[in-house]
Amino acid sequence: MKFPPLHPKFQLTLCTLLTPLASFCSIAEASEYLFVSHKSSPEITSYKIDPSTGKLSHFHSCQLESNGGFLRFAPSGTHAYVNRSQKGKDKSTTEYITTLSYASGKLTPLSSQPCEHSISGMQVHPSNKALICSHYKAGKVTSWEIQPNKELSGTLLSDIDTDERAHFVSASPKNDYIYIPHTRPNSIFQFAWSADSGALQALEPLRAQGPDKDHKWHEPRHLAFHHQLPLAYSSNERGGGISSWKFQPNTGQLSLQETHSTLPENQEGDSAASDIVLTPDSRFAYVANRSRQKDTSTIASFQLSPQDGTITPLTHTAIANGSRALHIESTGQYLYAAGTASDTLLAFRIDPESGALTLIESYETKRAPFWLESQ
Repeated sequence: MKFPPLHPKFQLTLCTLLTPLASFCSIAEASEYLFVSHKSSPEITSYKIDPSTGKLSHFHSCQLESNGGFLRFAPSGTHAYVNRSQKGKDKSTTEYITTLSYASGKLTPLSSQPCEHSISGMQVHPSNKALICSHYKAGKVTSWEIQPNKELSGTLLSDIDTDERAHFVSASPKNDYIYIPHTRPNSIFQFAWSADSGALQALEPLRAQGPDKDHKWHEPRHLAFHHQLPLAYSSNERGGGISSWKFQPNTGQLSLQETHSTLPENQEGDSAASDIVLTPDSRFAYVANRSRQKDTSTIASFQLSPQDGTITPLTHTAIANGSRALHIESTGQYLYAAGTASDTLLAFRIDPESGALTLIESYETKRAPFWLESQ
């Protein structure tokens, strides 16, 4: 049977009713994916995150020309960047930064730019005009120009010598300042970040000094900002520690506030803190402790005061040996830990009231999972 067309008035009413439903379905169908780069395998693996359980299912493998390293997505969400090392026939090593396009859980390599120095951290300018890199061995920070097509031009906007063991790149909440933690110098280098060009300018003073070297838990390694208060928190590699830093939004300066151990009480042997992450509501912080003794690596959990960000130690959760990277997905329900020395990826549920971690599942991965990002 053929029905007559609807009157235009009723067509408009029907469209008005269905449009919100279509938008809701689109949102409901949106998926989040966890990406794992591998230090000893030439690929980036993506896993689909089950939003109701936190479990992971293998989704895609992006093949690289050589083993990957640090991975970072652009704010636009359409591209990502990964550093990689490629050995030649003469056993020499060439460093590259590879640009990748992103769509629906899949990364695709586009082009690679040679880089003189190995990279320990990256951050993409919110304008998508520049990529900031820290260089651990060379002791410097660089800013690379990003072209309109999102690929690197090869032009350096900034090339600044800092000090040995430049370990990470962290941006302030409004992306107007950049911080480079240095472990052995026991300090965080501070820079203003040009909104127009992506170039860096050293602040005065340039260094924010870490905990006293006589203190057991010093040498800042990674840095994460509080999402509501003017504070930042560092993982301190030497001895295993966490510090809070007061952040001055007008000047960009950091100043040390308090420091705690990240190790279980009475733990013996050598242990070093690696990554630090905060939940989206900044109620809890987590620090990975890498121990050289078998089965003694942990994640330290901390509660952060909603009033002033004061740190309260909570519990320790056992993790795979050599875990160097942690990641919390966008809803704040699940935490993932990469066991670099054990080729494993652990999924945890975060208790919203206590911050306690409960193991969901352990996954075998390609060799040496190195860095975690989600999109």
